[in-house]
Amino acid sequence: MKRKVKVADYYGYCSGVDLAVNTLNRIMEKENNIYIFGDLIHNRIVMNELKSRGLKVINKVEEIPSEGTIVIRTHGVRPEIYDMARAKGLKIVDLTCIFVKRSQNFAKKVVKEGIKLIIIGERNHDEILSIQGAAGGDSIVINSVDEAMAITGIDKAGIIIQTTFERELAKSIIGVLFDKINYLEVFNTICDATEKRQESCKRLAAETDSFVVIGDQKSSNTNRLYEIAKSINANTYMVADKNEIDCDNFKNSKIVGVTAGASTPDYIINGVIKKIENC
Repeated sequence: MKRKVKVADYYGYCSGVDLAVNTLNRIMEKENNIYIFGDLIHNRIVMNELKSRGLKVINKVEEIPSEGTIVIRTHGVRPEIYDMARAKGLKIVDLTCIFVKRSQNFAKKVVKEGIKLIIIGERNHDEILSIQGAAGGDSIVINSVDEAMAITGIDKAGIIIQTTFERELAKSIIGVLFDKINYLEVFNTICDATEKRQESCKRLAAETDSFVVIGDQKSSNTNRLYEIAKSINANTYMVADKNEIDCDNFKNSKIVGVTAGASTPDYIINGVIKKIENC
C-alpha cells in the first residue's frame, strides 16, 4: 500500500534557474569549449551531469582559451570577471538571475549615495560576493539578530537582502537595525519565488506527519526551507535525491510532505516521491 505524499504548492526550479539550465543546455548542443566560473546552480547532481557533457568549471578566467565561451552563473560574479573575459576576447553568456542583478543595482545605488551598505545574508556566499563586487566600497554582511545587535557607530545605511533569505528572520534583523541606525533605506530583495516556497513549506509542514526537503546542502534556499520546516515539524529530513531516503524515518507516517529547493529539477523530485510512496 502506497504512503500518501503531499507536495507543497510551490517547489523546485524557479523561473530563473529553469531559464539558465535550459539556455546552457541549448548552447552545449551547438558549441564546444564552454567554461563556467563556479557552479551554474548549487546542485551537485545537475552540475555533475553538465560536466559529464563537457562543461568545464573554472575558478580563474586565465584557465579559458581565447576561443572559449564563459558562462556567468546564476548567482553572479564580480565585475572584474567580466572585464578580464572581455580583455581576453571571450564570448560571454550572462545567466545571472534577474533578481540578483536587481540587488546588485540597489547596492550600487546605496554606495553611490555615500551611506553604509549592509547586506543581510550568508557571508562568502556566491550571490553576496557578486553584490559586494558590483557595489564597490565597504559593506557589512550580517546573518542574525545577534550580529545586528553588535553593530555600532553607523548613522545612515542602506539594506540589501540575499534573494533566498528567510523573510521573517530578515524582518527581525531589520527591526534591530531600525532602533540602532538613524536613517535606513531598506530594499526588499527577497525574490518572489523564495517567498512563495517558504510560505507553502510552512503550511504543509504543519499538516503532515513527516516532511522532506529535497536539494543540495550547498543550496542556501534549500537550507532555509529545511530550517523552516524543522522548526514546525520535528520529523523533517533533507535529502539530495532518492538514494538518501531512509524508509525507517516514515514507518509511522501516514502523510509525508515534500518540497524542494529552487535548484532541484523535477526528475529528482519525482524519484524521491516514488521512493517514499513505496517505502
